[in-house]
Amino acid sequence: MATSPSGTTFAAYLPMAAPSHEPATPRLPQPSPNLRGDETILVVEDDDAVRRSMRRVLEFHGYQVIEAVDGIEAQAAWRQHRARIALVLTDLVMPGMDGFRMIAALQGHRPRFADLHVAVVTALSSEEIARRGGLPGGVRVFTKPLQFDELEALVRERLAALAAPAPA
Repeated sequence: MATSPSGTTFAAYLPMAAPSHEPATPRLPQPSPNLRGDETILVVEDDDAVRRSMRRVLEFHGYQVIEAVDGIEAQAAWRQHRARIALVLTDLVMPGMDGFRMIAALQGHRPRFADLHVAVVTALSSEEIARRGGLPGGVRVFTKPLQFDELEALVRERLAALAAPAPA
């Protein structure tokens, strides 16, 4: 420790680490065959990094992904690709048109709401969702942040539930 006119200076000596040859981005594990799919998913998320990560995970598992940054883009994507979109995976809090209004708007583009398959991934609590007017029945809500394996499992679970015949 040395004293200088401008204060005290400390020197810390740390052992040098060997350079890593690992890639900067984490590698995804091999997908389980029962979690693979080929359906098209509309991912609506305003955070670029989150949206890109979701896309990467879903495409890695065989899904086709269409991206939208808010409800307005999601509506345009829906009008253009609705015949092939199996699931809308959306955040609720976004600039412009939020997820609540987007889901309501998309309801008007389907003959029956039951044909609109939505899963919400949000950091909002169930109390906050209710305070903002709630969501239609059949919309599942998942809490952020999600791990890669949770995302792939929730998508497969939602698509499997939607493909199952309705109880008589």
